[in-house]
Amino acid sequence: MRRTGAIMVALGIASFAGGQRVADRYGENLSGIFWGLALWQWVGILIALVFGLLVATTVHLVTKRILHLRERIWGTKFSRTTSRGLGQGAAMVALVLVGYAAIPNLTLPTNFVANFQLVLEALSIAGGVLIVLGLWDAVCEAIAHRSSHVARAERLLIPVTRKLVRFLILVVGLLVTLGTFGVNVTGLIAGLGIGGLVVALAAKDSVENIFGSLTILFDMPFALGDWVKIDKVEGVVEEINLRSTRIRSFEDSMITLPNSNLIKASVENFGARRFRRQKISVRFAYDSKPDVLAKFVEAIRVYLKDELPAMEGRTIVRMNELAETSIGVLIQCFFEVDTYDEELRLREQLLTQILTLARRLRLLFVPLPHPAMDEPEEKTPAKN
Repeated sequence: MRRTGAIMVALGIASFAGGQRVADRYGENLSGIFWGLALWQWVGILIALVFGLLVATTVHLVTKRILHLRERIWGTKFSRTTSRGLGQGAAMVALVLVGYAAIPNLTLPTNFVANFQLVLEALSIAGGVLIVLGLWDAVCEAIAHRSSHVARAERLLIPVTRKLVRFLILVVGLLVTLGTFGVNVTGLIAGLGIGGLVVALAAKDSVENIFGSLTILFDMPFALGDWVKIDKVEGVVEEINLRSTRIRSFEDSMITLPNSNLIKASVENFGARRFRRQKISVRFAYDSKPDVLAKFVEAIRVYLKDELPAMEGRTIVRMNELAETSIGVLIQCFFEVDTYDEELRLREQLLTQILTLARRLRLLFVPLPHPAMDEPEEKTPAKN
């Protein structure tokens, strides 16, 4: 990497110096006018452009190298987009500096200098915006790396705030660019204030989506990775944007939900549960002995207390029903777990224990009657 950068800088200096010698030696032969400039001036512009591109490429490579060294030292790995944005921004700024350094040596006409400087100013603004965006993304990624196992509030604030600030940076960059090209930015902002109502009515959906994203930011009904149910949409939150929220359904499809829906919709966040309720109803035959049923109930109660992480004081194991064909036993408890997979694992253990204990005590399960088997099928009257 260092050798490549050194070679590029050397080639750039050599080409610039060689071009200067060519201009000094053959200046008279290159004095012809072409598109308003002498040929030697076009040669100088070409040499400055080549030298600027070489310097910009070198700066890009050095910037990537610095970011790579920082990743190795601090352990924070930046995304490819962040690294590329910082490198491209630094390269643009380097190219602009070479351009400003070349202008005095080319003795260009006033109108060419003005146009040339206008292009350089636009490139400098674009490079500055890319650098600011890259630095902001780097800060957000560093904070996200440190808070990956911390509060859910930070898992929500970081991505939403990151995109909101990126949008503001782009708006400021656009306004600065318009001002550079002679647009009256103050008058433009005042005009937007006058026509704001018209714009708001024309972009009603977009405005509602932005307010929806602010609702997510301030109310924090969910964060990235939470299992949610919004109206009929259910799945895991994967991405929160200014306009929409993307939810991965349990069928592995991606659902894009406009944020405007969140202003009025009810959001059920399963990921924010402090505990997971389990309610199991089992039915035994009427020939089961009362003392055997009492042993079953007590054994399940002890198992929930000693073997599973069930909340104390909220566990219920009781005979609760005498139906026409069976005796009902209600088993209700609350597991203190964080994930759905852990909940299913504990529920499986509980069901296995119920089956094992019922077989050991020789209790016979009675299935619930199916409604379709009890009710006679309704016949459709024949047409005359």
